[in-house]
Amino acid sequence: MGDVSYSAVAKIYQRFRKKIEKDTGLRRRINKIEANMSFVKG
Repeated sequence: MGDVSYSAVAKIYQRFRKKIEKDTGLRRRINKIEANMSFVKG
């Protein structure tokens, strides 16, 4: 991740989760992306 600290990533993640909770359209898009990613073999 380069020069980004783990605490910075954690903070970004927390803010993003709050945004997802408030925005139903964003939540639906995220759920669709996650569903599509579950079909990808890694």
